[in-house]
Amino acid sequence: MTVVVEKRPNGTYRVRLKAKGADGKWRVEQEAGGFTSKDDARAEAKRLKALVRSGKLGTRTDTPTIGKLLDSYKKFIGERPSVKNVVASIEHLKPIAHREVGQIDNLEIARLVEVIAEKSGPNAAKKARDHLRTAISRGFKGANPTPGVKPPRAPKRKHRVLTAKEARALLPFVSDTHRDLFAMSLLTGLRPSELASMQTHDVDIHE
Repeated sequence: MTVVVEKRPNGTYRVRLKAKGADGKWRVEQEAGGFTSKDDARAEAKRLKALVRSGKLGTRTDTPTIGKLLDSYKKFIGERPSVKNVVASIEHLKPIAHREVGQIDNLEIARLVEVIAEKSGPNAAKKARDHLRTAISRGFKGANPTPGVKPPRAPKRKHRVLTAKEARALLPFVSDTHRDLFAMSLLTGLRPSELASMQTHDVDIHE
């Protein structure tokens, strides 16, 4: 086996672990890409070499597919209520389920995460990335291709305040018991907990 650092046309670096087969041809066993610094790529290469020397890094025949790792992860988390959400997130990863984990790099995962974000939103993309990272970490001893993959951030929500006309239209539909509280909240912006804890001395009627 040999570990090489290669510069890609886009200026980033990738690290490849190669092994010579019985036919004498070299094949890629593991790959990690997207390194913007050659020093970072060399550090990853050094880590892979150490794994090879220790015997902890499997060869291609020992490399599971993404789908196999995800199936194992689903069995691990069991039947908890939150599992439905996990399974929904994992469904987004079907396009790469057939790929061997050692044959996929973080640039490819980053592209998939972008597609998920476009279709289902940034939060869904982040969850899918996180579950993929955990599944690979649990079942694979080699390089995890998910570090550095960052889903796009969700846009900040803008809070809209009711206009005076909208507030007047709303109050008649509020029960008599709560109408004064609603009116006070609309006029002051106080939260329900703040309204509930108000005392008479908190209000200066002369000001």
